[in-house]
Amino acid sequence: MRALATVRLVNVTDLLEEQQAGFAGSPTLRIDGRDLEGYDGPPVLACRRYAANEGRGWPSHEQLQRALQAT
Repeated sequence: MRALATVRLVNVTDLLEEQQAGFAGSPTLRIDGRDLEGYDGPPVLACRRYAANEGRGWPSHEQLQRALQAT
């Protein structure tokens, strides 16, 4: 059985919004409020690289599937 997920897009355009959102670079993906790769550092207004996807600017399908299944 497949579970449904809700996706919420947030457009972060300035430093104040970034700090309030706990932004970890673009794109930041959170599942149940937790960063996909466990980032817990200061907010960053920059491009994001996903180590688990060979440093690409997006997470892999497998990484997303594992994280969603773990919830």
